[in-house]
Amino acid sequence: MKKTSWKIVVIWIGLVVLIDQLTKWIARGPMLKAGPFSFLGDWVHLETVENSGAFLSLGSGWSAGARQWAFQIGVVATLAYITWLYKRKAWDRRATFGLAMIWAGGFGNLIDRVWKDSVTDFLILGQGWLRTGVFNVADFAIVLGLVFVLWGRELRSEKQP
Repeated sequence: MKKTSWKIVVIWIGLVVLIDQLTKWIARGPMLKAGPFSFLGDWVHLETVENSGAFLSLGSGWSAGARQWAFQIGVVATLAYITWLYKRKAWDRRATFGLAMIWAGGFGNLIDRVWKDSVTDFLILGQGWLRTGVFNVADFAIVLGLVFVLWGRELRSEKQP
């Protein structure tokens, strides 16, 4: 199996981190001043929220030290592990893309945590009572990455006897 070039992986990571940080900057500045708003028939709602926890604010009530260990040092360790996994074996293109998205999302949120001990979230999707929690581009990249890693691994496992 041909391994995807690390240069392509780095470009994807850089692009996602750039988009993530740019959208968070907009959310903390112009969008925060404008206030919450919705469009596309209220399917997309934009509202700036600072999240000191993780997914769905998990851990937001923890002490600053516990949050630092879990959400900064833990993320650095996870990113190092993903890098090790990528280098260890050949991944198909889908799984490689997935690893890059997970890495980019983790790094994008890590930048926020190191800079201000919270992550800027601003996107809510859905209609009426059926809505997502508040998230950002990095969170989306992580979820998309998990889907692609599982999809790539699933296709590969079907080919084995």
